Amino acid sequence: MRDADYYAPGSYNDPHAPWNEEEVPEREFEVTAELTVVHETTVTTNKYVPEYDDVTGEFDADTWDTDFDEIYEKDVFSLEQLMDFLKDYAEKDLASEKPSKPRWMLKRIIHDCEGWDVEDIDVTEA
Repeated sequence: MRDADYYAPGSYNDPHAPWNEEEVPEREFEVTAELTVVHETTVTTNKYVPEYDDVTGEFDADTWDTDFDEIYEKDVFSLEQLMDFLKDYAEKDLASEKPSKPRWMLKRIIHDCEGWDVEDIDVTEA
């Protein structure tokens, strides 16, 4: 029995048959990924107007004039800063004699930390 006996009749040498097609080589492509990222956190400020609530008998905060974007930027590391910290950590770990992660992973982390750009930020009170 020959190998050709296991193929459909007439398909053994068919160049369009899946088993005869050449594999397309991998190729790099430049892409832009637009992500929506939400970060819930706590910030601290005295930039509010205390208001007494007659019903509850407690003080509340009027934040109508509070610039939470500015407060967030002061209290929280930006995404770019976090990426820089991670990249720096991975580069130092990669340069060490015994890295904590596989070298291929550290190289990918370093590569993936590059190219981030926050185009807009809008911080609102939850």
